This record gives sequence, C-alpha cells and structure tokens, in this order.
Amino acid sequence: MQSSAAGYVDLAPLLEDALRRLTALRPGVPVLTLYVDINPTDFGTQPARDSAYTSVLDEAHKRVEDYETDHEGRISLRADLEQAAAFFADYQPKRGRGVAIFAASAAGLFEAYTLPRAPRTQIVIDDSPYVTPLFGRC
Repeated sequence: MQSSAAGYVDLAPLLEDALRRLTALRPGVPVLTLYVDINPTDFGTQPARDSAYTSVLDEAHKRVEDYETDHEGRISLRADLEQAAAFFADYQPKRGRGVAIFAASAAGLFEAYTLPRAPRTQIVIDDSPYVTPLFGRC
C-alpha cells in the first residue's frame, strides 16, 4: 500500500541550494530573470497559462531591446528570450503556482524552477540573477 505522500519531493532544500548559488553569480553579461504567476485559481487551463507566458515574453522582448548593454550582452539577452520561449512552449506544470527563470546564455545559464507559491509576475535584467522574491518562499 502506498501512502499519499509517495512520490512527493520536498523542493525547499533544492531551491535553497539554488538560491545560494544564484545569489553569488556574476556572469559578466546581463541576466534575464522572469517570474510568472500561474496560480491555478487565475490560470487553471493551459490556454490561460500560455497567455501569461506570451504576455511576459512580449514585455521582456521590449525590455531587452531597451536595455543598455554591449553587443555580446544584447545577443545573450535575445538568446535568453528564445530559450524562455522554448521552455514555455513545452512547460505544462502539474503542480506549482509560479515559475522563475534565470538566464544568461553567453554564460551558459538557463535555470527554471516551478514555485510552490505564486510570485508577482515581473521581469528583471541586471548583472546577477534577481532572487529576492524567492527568499521566504521555499
């Protein structure tokens, strides 16, 4: 007989380790950070989630084009958007209320995390991953 907890993995330690690593990361190119609220109450169907992904990617594209950076940074950010779009095209979470993506293609960084609590949808481009919203959410 299996318990109802069979197959459950506590992601908090994994997210805590990722937070420590990401907090220290300074890749030398801009980092694109995306937080997307996919709370099932508001985004209960795949079409609704797809709409949220499209919206955040459209806004991120505008911010990438407006962001002051050198040629390498711009190419990296554009590649980050392509990777995020590819990720969202296949992403169908079974659980979770949000997703966080940290990307800096020129530095080989692309990490996505399904979050147990809904974040405020936001886009940040900076010299390091923007992890502040995750503190206290693990």
